[in-house]
Amino acid sequence: MTGDLAQDALRRFGTALEEAFEHSNAPRPRALITALSGGPDSTALALLASSYASTHDIPHNCVIVNHGLREDAGSEAETVATRMQAMGIACTIHTVTAARPSGGIQEWARQQRYEALQSAARQQDAALLIGHHAMDQAETVFMRLLHGSGLGGLGAMSPFRRFGDISIIRPALGFMPAELVAVCDAFSCDYERDPSNHDARFERVRTRQTLDAMQLAGMPIPARLTRLSSAASDICRLVDDVLAQKVALPRLCAHGYAEFNLAALRDVPDTLWRRIIGRMVMAVGGGDY
Repeated sequence: MTGDLAQDALRRFGTALEEAFEHSNAPRPRALITALSGGPDSTALALLASSYASTHDIPHNCVIVNHGLREDAGSEAETVATRMQAMGIACTIHTVTAARPSGGIQEWARQQRYEALQSAARQQDAALLIGHHAMDQAETVFMRLLHGSGLGGLGAMSPFRRFGDISIIRPALGFMPAELVAVCDAFSCDYERDPSNHDARFERVRTRQTLDAMQLAGMPIPARLTRLSSAASDICRLVDDVLAQKVALPRLCAHGYAEFNLAALRDVPDTLWRRIIGRMVMAVGGGDY
């Protein structure tokens, strides 16, 4: 590792991770797992996480999920694992064996990936680190605007969330893609180039291309979208605090159901009513549902 840039990135990464731990309301994890695709974003995340873990004397390793969607996916996963091991970072490969669907490939791959990563995190009592960055956040906000999302949806990806007994953390949300590439360069670590990142059949790729064109035209839309996301998250958090103080909210029971006091919710505005009910549906049915 060389340069002030890498030191600054380590400082920002550590601050983001500590803030997530502080606000988690959960025991501090005993280890860290980086979800590694091999691209510059997750590679930079793995390098920063490894340095943090070494400094704080906790285990860290990477998990690569091979979906088998490309002929060279297996060999690429091996290349990435070997590269990480050469950097002194332990790395394992999980190969998906489930049958591939005829449609919805990206969603299926995401589900398979998270199931494997969550299983690994649970086994190691580890926090799961995901490499989403500031442009990913901007793309998510833009797509949700196009789909008519409300204020809650515009909060987009949270830096931290609990999924059952697992902490999922996105400590790179404050980084731009070029900064993560610079981290890889500072560590003298190569990375993979995924051709699907340029496949316009996917909505996120089309969104990325649109935002890139706006940026080149002098319209700093991505930065404004991330500010909108941050503001929406802050507003929703404050609203939730007020609701908890002023309204008899639904009560989640240990057996997996919720009890509602409909009379207490009668005068709640429709927008807030939907937020209350939606959050309880997710709590009972799970995030995917």
